[in-house]
Amino acid sequence: IEVRRLLKPGESLQNVSTWADCANGHCAELTEELRQFVRRNPRNAHYHYTDVPFQAAAYEEGGVGVGDEDIVHILKQCIAVLKGAAGRAANPHGFSQREALLLLVHLLGDVHQPLHVGTAYVSDKHAFVVPASADAVDNVMIFKTDGDNDLILDSRSLHGFWDSQAVEYAMRRAHVRTPEEFAAFLMRAPADMPIVTGDVTRWPAKWATETLGASKRAHAGLSIEKREEAESRTGETHFVWRVSAPPDYAQTASTLAATQLTRAGYRLAAVLEAVWH
Repeated sequence: IEVRRLLKPGESLQNVSTWADCANGHCAELTEELRQFVRRNPRNAHYHYTDVPFQAAAYEEGGVGVGDEDIVHILKQCIAVLKGAAGRAANPHGFSQREALLLLVHLLGDVHQPLHVGTAYVSDKHAFVVPASADAVDNVMIFKTDGDNDLILDSRSLHGFWDSQAVEYAMRRAHVRTPEEFAAFLMRAPADMPIVTGDVTRWPAKWATETLGASKRAHAGLSIEKREEAESRTGETHFVWRVSAPPDYAQTASTLAATQLTRAGYRLAAVLEAVWH
């Protein structure tokens, strides 16, 4: 009932799940609702990830790559708003309940994508390293890879591979063609859903820590081949690193992607239940 109250006629959780990406300009022309959201949230692109070194044991406040506008903090804010919290302390970005729901639906998937939580940092010696502090990421001795967007596997970014290709492989292995068929397939598997008990506002940080484990598996066996210069869309030059992966990388990735998607789906339902029951 509460979800239906916040959705417009004809909308479903499925067809609003890309709303938060549309706010980043990944869809057609922005609706007036999206334009108003972006006007109030010019840094909304930062809401989709946190850049913890993939080698880290846990997501921790104050750690490298963690910030007040990262995915964990925004998910906590969305949950608080849906629970009825008001005031700048609980809702610093002024989300409406509808915006909180639309963000939650998307970001809950993102927090289970391994490279939206754990990322690689690369030294000037072309090796994966763990920065001692945020200040150590100086783009001279230690470089960030922006969620592995600057790691190139074959001809595409490693981040892009995990956003789409790993899921496509998983669908192919499941012998399904549509997202609806894939969702039905995933729901037939026994659920392995830890971290859906206790205080719901603490779940996002725990999920991020769990996803760091998946990020370690996503980086296992990768080796840096060489560094190259590339040009961004704005014409600025930056470094990218070509990486090689084990022969079974796509198969391993597709299995992990299916697990993470299953967890995200079940946990979305668990959050909505915890918020409104």
